[in-house]
Amino acid sequence: GGKVLGLDGAALLPIAALLSIIYVTHILSVVLAKILFKTTFLESALISNAAIGGPATAAALATSKGVDPTPAVLIGNLGNAVATFAGLAILPYLRTLLLHH
Repeated sequence: GGKVLGLDGAALLPIAALLSIIYVTHILSVVLAKILFKTTFLESALISNAAIGGPATAAALATSKGVDPTPAVLIGNLGNAVATFAGLAILPYLRTLLLHH
């Protein structure tokens, strides 16, 4: 096999697996929120945008669609806060997992 930027192709498999988990989790979360909270397609798009792009892009999307951007900003900030602490919490486990392989 070839090398990409000096990496063995097999080294990219864990990254691809992680990205797959992130994308599937995101899609399932948005669909679950749509079902549980009976959100519209636009509200679901705003939820998705807030989760991925954060409060600034969610506010821009909400404003461009003529809806109040406040919920999108709140969800985006809540997502940033939760994700920061969740990432810091799982970092030791990821480090152990990656260093033992």
